[in-house]
Amino acid sequence: MSGPDPAFAEWLQSASRLTSAEDAAVLAAFGGDARESSVMSPYAIKADADAESARQLAFVKLPHVEETVQILGLGIVAAPRGRCVTITAPAPGYTGGALCFVLGDDKDRASGGAVLHVLRRL
Repeated sequence: MSGPDPAFAEWLQSASRLTSAEDAAVLAAFGGDARESSVMSPYAIKADADAESARQLAFVKLPHVEETVQILGLGIVAAPRGRCVTITAPAPGYTGGALCFVLGDDKDRASGGAVLHVLRRL
C-alpha cells in the first residue's frame, strides 16, 4: 500500500488558517466575562472562513435553548450536524426561520422528514 501524495501530506501537516470575529456591543456589555468560542472548519478560502466565523458569532452571542423540531416531508438525507442552519417549520419560534446549531437527528422514514435536535437562539 502506497502512502499519500507528498504534497497532500505536507498540506495536511501545515498550520491551519485562522480567522476571528468580535462583537463590540457584546464586549462592551460583558467585558472580561464575554465568552470566546473557536471552531475548526475545512474552509480553504479565507473569505469562506470569515463568513463562517460571522455565522458562528451571530449564533453564540445570544442566549440559546436546546430543543427538538420536527421537519416533515423534506426528504432529508443527512442533517447538517455541527453546523448553524436556518430552520423554518410550523412550530413556535420557527415560523419565521430560526438560526440553529444542529446537534443530531432522528430520521422519520414514514414522513420522509426528521426530528432535529438543535440549539436555538432566543
